[in-house]
Formats: sequence, structure tokens, C-alpha cells
Amino acid sequence: MDDDRKGSDVSDEIILANLRVAAAVREPVPASVLRAARDAFAWRLIDAELAELVADSALELAYAGTRGGGEPRLVTFEVPGGTALELETCLNGRGIRLVGQVIPGRPGTAEVQHGGGSVAVAVDEVGRFAAHGICPGPMRVRLRLTGPDARGNLELEIVTASLTL
Repeated sequence: MDDDRKGSDVSDEIILANLRVAAAVREPVPASVLRAARDAFAWRLIDAELAELVADSALELAYAGTRGGGEPRLVTFEVPGGTALELETCLNGRGIRLVGQVIPGRPGTAEVQHGGGSVAVAVDEVGRFAAHGICPGPMRVRLRLTGPDARGNLELEIVTASLTL
């Protein structure tokens, strides 16, 4: 560094603050991205198991170098302990249709939370459910399952990681 500086030393914090301001003016973060980021923090629950994304057909098509031609998107989430959630999404005239399957099957409720609100539906005794009118954009599914699981738990609450449709 040049020891012959004139003026006061500029701290790293001041430089970073100036860079943040310049970036915010030149290329601001879209409101939808900020809203999705805030919602992601609000959606994490201490009492719920967080289901992690383990498979996504949209990513598999991207890796293969092909484009989707309107085929349904298949997504799989898993939680520790052996419970999985398989989702199939497809676009229809009134938004996105979401069909789900809990494995192993258990009854309960599913709440699909999305940018347009939330849709609550019943999960049948074999773990199936369907929700209609989901808005494109970030979404997640909150499951409240009843009945014993493999570990003997009578109730289980699962929240998926955020997914953009």
C-alpha cells in the first residue's frame, strides 16, 4: 500500500457501505425477490420437520440440455426418518395444479402457501392430495399428518423448502 496517503483512512465498512448504495441504485433487488426472501425466513418453523429437495425434473432437463415441452414437473422432498413427499405440477388455465403423495401414506392436511395466498386440502388415508389455482412463483407445502408413522409418532408436521414454480 502507499504510505504517502493524504487524508483520513477509509475503513472496510465504509467502502462496503458505499458499494451497497451504488449496487442498490444501479441494480436494485426486485420486490418479488425481497418478498420471497422474507417469506423464506417466516416459513421456517421450529416444531416442523424441514423437507429438503432431493429430486427435481426441471433440473434434470436442464442438465440434459433439453427444454421442457409442457410436461409435468416432478419434485421429491424428504425428511429425516423416512417420510417423503412427491409433487407433480402442471399449468392449467386457472394457475398451477399440484398433486401430491406422502410416502408412506398417512392422512392429514396439506396447505400450499404461494404468492396468491394459501390453499388447504385434505390428505387421504394413502397420502394423496391435490390443490388447484396455485400462482406461479415461490411456494411451499406444509403437511400436518395424523396417525402413527414408522417411529410411532402420532402427529407429524412437515414444511418443504421453498420452491419456485
